[in-house]
Amino acid sequence: MLAAHDTASADGGRVQVHVWGLNLDEPRFGWYAVVDAFERQYPGVEIVFGPTDRGQDLQKLLSGVVGSAPPDVFLRETQLFGDIAARGILLPLDKFVASDKSRPDGVHEDDYLPGMWESGRYAGKLYAIADSANPLVLAYDKKVFRDAGLDPDRPPRTWDDWRDTTQKLTSRDKNGRVTRLGLAFHQRDDLAFYMAQLGKDAFSDNGHTCALDSLEGLQALRFMKSLYDAQGGRNAYDQFVSSNNGPEEFSPFGRGKIAMSVEDDWVLFRAMRFAPDMELGIVPVPAPAGRKPITRSNTNGLFMIPANARQPNEAWDFLRFIHSPQGQLIKAAAQDAYARSKGRRIGYTGLQPNREVAAALSAEYPFENPRFLDGFEQCRKILECMVPVCVSPVSGPQRDEMLRAVERAGYGQTTPENALADAARRIQEQLDLFYGREALPLFQWKYAWGALALLIVGGIALLWGAARRDKTRTGPGSRLQRREDGMGLVFISPWVIGVLLFTVGPMVFSMAMSFCDYDVLHPARYVGLRNYQSLLGRDPLFWKSMANTAYMAAALPLGMAVSLGIALLLNAKVKAMSLYRTVFYLPAITPTVAAAVLWYALLNPDGLINAALNATIGEWFGVRAPAWLQDPAWSKPAIVLMGLWGAGGGMILWLAGLQGIPEHLYEAASIDGAGCLRRFWSITLPMLTPYIFFSLVVGVIGVFQIFGQALILTQGGPADTTLFYVYYLFNNAFRYFKMGYASAQAWILFVIVLVLTLLQWRSSRKWVHYG
Repeated sequence: MLAAHDTASADGGRVQVHVWGLNLDEPRFGWYAVVDAFERQYPGVEIVFGPTDRGQDLQKLLSGVVGSAPPDVFLRETQLFGDIAARGILLPLDKFVASDKSRPDGVHEDDYLPGMWESGRYAGKLYAIADSANPLVLAYDKKVFRDAGLDPDRPPRTWDDWRDTTQKLTSRDKNGRVTRLGLAFHQRDDLAFYMAQLGKDAFSDNGHTCALDSLEGLQALRFMKSLYDAQGGRNAYDQFVSSNNGPEEFSPFGRGKIAMSVEDDWVLFRAMRFAPDMELGIVPVPAPAGRKPITRSNTNGLFMIPANARQPNEAWDFLRFIHSPQGQLIKAAAQDAYARSKGRRIGYTGLQPNREVAAALSAEYPFENPRFLDGFEQCRKILECMVPVCVSPVSGPQRDEMLRAVERAGYGQTTPENALADAARRIQEQLDLFYGREALPLFQWKYAWGALALLIVGGIALLWGAARRDKTRTGPGSRLQRREDGMGLVFISPWVIGVLLFTVGPMVFSMAMSFCDYDVLHPARYVGLRNYQSLLGRDPLFWKSMANTAYMAAALPLGMAVSLGIALLLNAKVKAMSLYRTVFYLPAITPTVAAAVLWYALLNPDGLINAALNATIGEWFGVRAPAWLQDPAWSKPAIVLMGLWGAGGGMILWLAGLQGIPEHLYEAASIDGAGCLRRFWSITLPMLTPYIFFSLVVGVIGVFQIFGQALILTQGGPADTTLFYVYYLFNNAFRYFKMGYASAQAWILFVIVLVLTLLQWRSSRKWVHYG
């Protein structure tokens, strides 16, 4: 029986322990059983499930911590650990581990694999406990090897063999399109892992220096690029992956469409469930010649406790219980019962970071599938080669910059040397900011609130001055007029107060933050113009996002022309016109998310649009349809095409303008012999210039706010070709929590939109006709 703390609350109720990040899909039955058993063991504690997401974004977690409503314990993946730990929001677990030394059921360092235990350390302290192992392995289809004339018992062991085998196993159709991929990355292609295979970390020993552009980094990136090139290039790879994303994530590999794949050990479970007849082989991820193979896990779960958790002791009791053999056996039993209710068995319980837990699960639920038994034994051996992930306080930017370097080199946008140099420079800037932050002066809020007070006083002074001028008026009704003016000020005061508090106040705050280094969690520190200087002078992504947005602005006239064309058609006097107008307007009221999901299916390489193109233009001229969202050359045109689908929204405005043009102007022009084009050019367009001006101003403002399409369809890719300005601002603010940097971006955007609007307004005097 486990000892329990005195967890009853003062009023006799149960103490609530909030747990975030648990997978409550099918594994929920195991978690429910563990929680039930724990609550019986600790009757004074109630486990409350919170948000289940474990993605890259930390908004919910950090917002909960800042808002004094944190979870008591949460689960996140290893690749996010550095970002979280560096923010100073975690409770060190060393004292809990020390108190557990005398407990037979305690959490003991000696029970864990060294690489898994170290994955929870940061700056010499333990902040997290590993929940799973998930080592990287190379899985391959022996049947595909045999069909290609290769020995399935001799998979690649070195980088050179891996690249050559990948090329041999990749097959194409008569048009050059990949029909079978030699190698896929089920797990993210992590440049840092391939550097580690060469014996080099992405950071120096003290973590203050980025070593990404080292000789080992260059070798790793060139090798990764060669793997893509062996399959026809990054474009061909992305097009194949996008075309073969089925309802089950394992389906392309299980159907023999992928020969090899970098997976975690759960490839065994996916194979048993989705491809039970597959001849699956598993070996270590090939290493450079002369070096021993290693493995690493970026996706294993880590349990952490926030520093301001309300129930840290009870949270540790929960962690101890779920990481004990008892807790894991309860979880496995519940999942096995659920699997049996569906006519199958649990089959696989996963590799465990805790040796005692692994032994208990193996004894109770031995791996019994003879077809995949050899693969299971290989995974167990590979687990012993586990090395910890390099933890950094800039893990988020580091991960994105490494992926960006791989993409840029893979797509041929730049050389591997330049891609690494740019990535290393940007990561180093973030490291310098982090380690140099404490030397910066604290921001003096009195200046910001003083500026707001001056604005308020200035506004009051203007109103008071106007009232004083009213007092000088004489004559009948002047006294009544002054009283009405005063009452008017009283009546508008709620609106004025609301504007000052909820509009002017945030604007002043944002302006102040643009001169600061601020991450919400720590006090703002004054940096002067550094954010602006960095954006305008040293940030290539700023200019990249600006260029992407400018491209969309240049396509704005096309959208306006399509809207006007639709309006001209719908201005005709035919039957059922109201029905046609409704149909054309419907896309404008479709939610952005729904529209994006629809267009993602349409723009898929095997989607309806490409099917039509291949059946027509492809057959006539032998031209392959583009990969659209997966091709850097076609990603922005794809977003433009999606925008044209919603052109019916602007059609309403044009239709109103067309119906406001007097008919006698067209009649007079017809009498004078003017044709259709002449009447359109000389009458329709001049009379529509006010509407053109309005659409242009609103359209430019809307273009600079493009966000949803990039977030849902492409996440800014491929190779940053859809990294629009506001999406980049969002990433800085809510993924990296660089609020000062994002505030500077917001004010630059404000100035750009203001200047463009003023220029349009000024030029309108020459071409807009209101008469």
